[in-house]
Amino acid sequence: MLGTLLRSGFAADDMYLADRVGEGAATCCSGLRSFPPVCCVRQQDQFWTNMSPLRGWSTRGERLVAHAPYGHWKTMTFIAALRLDRVEAPWVLNGPINGEPFQAYVETQLVRTLKPGDIVVLDNLGSHKGAMVRDVVRAAGARLFFLPPYSPDFNTIEQLFAKLKHSMRRAAQRSVKTVHNAIANVLDPVTPIECTNYVENAGYRST
Repeated sequence: MLGTLLRSGFAADDMYLADRVGEGAATCCSGLRSFPPVCCVRQQDQFWTNMSPLRGWSTRGERLVAHAPYGHWKTMTFIAALRLDRVEAPWVLNGPINGEPFQAYVETQLVRTLKPGDIVVLDNLGSHKGAMVRDVVRAAGARLFFLPPYSPDFNTIEQLFAKLKHSMRRAAQRSVKTVHNAIANVLDPVTPIECTNYVENAGYRST
């Protein structure tokens, strides 16, 4: 596919910045990576009704012209958990998120999926460290593990969310309802093998 496009006079313009994790973060997470794969990892990301692709194909030497909405848009926050074989507790909040909605997510969605011995891996954010979050997770028999700051390489669900955000930009949905449906359309085909690959690619054990 790529070779055909290039031979036809199209060009792609991409640049990626690799995240770098310090030795301290690696040392901190080495113990977590030695645990059996009972980790329940969650993450949050925002989607908007004005999302559009960031890049595309055009005839070589010509500017790519595309369309993106300008003006008012709606913001939604998506939260989910990733296990070795599945995505669990997906939840969409219409609007941005802070400590209170996150606590509601943990109490009403995430805790129902937890089993004794689970490890809940969270980003190191203030909104994740409320007393209610700790109490609810521990009451379910699970343990909390907060990642070091700025260490996305250790969050296995980051890769799934990157795929989701790319797909949402391509879908370019313009209403809250269609954004919700597009998220479901991306998550439904996710297979156990794909989930395992995300976990292993982040350096965690899968057996």
